[in-house]
Amino acid sequence: MKTGRNRDNTEKYSMKAGEEAAERENGRSRQMVREALDQVNRVILGKEREIQEIMLAFLAGGHVLLEDIPGVGKTTLAVAFS
Repeated sequence: MKTGRNRDNTEKYSMKAGEEAAERENGRSRQMVREALDQVNRVILGKEREIQEIMLAFLAGGHVLLEDIPGVGKTTLAVAFS
């Protein structure tokens, strides 16, 4: 006679392994985002908050409208993200 106990343990193990794999993937994704932000911050100085907001919009699949006075690096910022 079989009990559901082995199946329960197998399911728990599978879920735990899946959670660990998801956490590793999440960590890699975070690292990639940090590296991308670091690269953009090397090109554009003093706009850390704006760069983070642009990255959030990018990750969310949204759009960004860059408005500012002439000569402050809007085009450079757009190129840095492209």
